[in-house]
Amino acid sequence: MGAKLQLKEVPKQISMTLPPTLYEQVSEKAAQMNIGIDETIAVLLRFGLAVQEQREAEMERVADDFRSSKTSHNQEEKKRLGDELGGAIFGR
Repeated sequence: MGAKLQLKEVPKQISMTLPPTLYEQVSEKAAQMNIGIDETIAVLLRFGLAVQEQREAEMERVADDFRSSKTSHNQEEKKRLGDELGGAIFGR
């Protein structure tokens, strides 16, 4: 029955206030990338969200490994997984 209707993603506008030092960093990055500040902030947000998702997935994997190691009697493995889990939580 004809072509599918494609819905175009409509950008949402927000207003934000940045500390002067952060604004300068974003402005410098925008100049380096040769794009506007709005687009630079969007790129940085996408990157930050992707990194956060990766950290959460890693933390979930380590937590699962740690939970499954509870039945293990290998103390070194438990310590390593505990340290790894702490690193995932606290960003070490």
